[in-house]
Amino acid sequence: MLSNRVNRLGRARGLVLAAAVAVCVAGMISGTAAAAPRAEGAVTAPATTPISISNCDGRVENFRIGDNGALWHQWQVSPGGPMSGWHSLGGSLVYDIAVARNYNAACTLEVFGIGGGNAMHHIWQSAGSPGGWSNWSSLGGYLTTKPNVGYATDLSIVVCAWGPDHISHCKRQASAGSGPWSDWY
Repeated sequence: MLSNRVNRLGRARGLVLAAAVAVCVAGMISGTAAAAPRAEGAVTAPATTPISISNCDGRVENFRIGDNGALWHQWQVSPGGPMSGWHSLGGSLVYDIAVARNYNAACTLEVFGIGGGNAMHHIWQSAGSPGGWSNWSSLGGYLTTKPNVGYATDLSIVVCAWGPDHISHCKRQASAGSGPWSDWY
């Protein structure tokens, strides 16, 4: 009896993860923003258009790619308040970006983009680092389209992009708001 419940639970988690991957793939096929199973907190938009997302404290944060491929960021100083100026977060991105909310205690934002060598790169808010952001980190892969984001049942981020083989490749956080990341699948 218990093993039947465990098997059903495992199948249900697998189906929800498959749905998150399907949402990512659907966004890549249609070229529109991917609506995740819990779409609040997942945003994708063209590089020339700023992407706006609300942080957990209600402040709006905007992201865009500059002419030099660097990621630029601006934020509301307080909920409903004025916007800061644009500040560079560096990087060298070649495709559109995707932004997701980490469902962790700090409720941080994470930005994904394809950079040098066509690898997936990401940067995330980190209160303990200078400027409040981590350094850029590579997730590897060889990808040829913008990333799309979705969420698994535990609210961990699933990020996907097409490879040169015309197949969607995805990675998933080990748990909500933290790594390590899975291998590409």
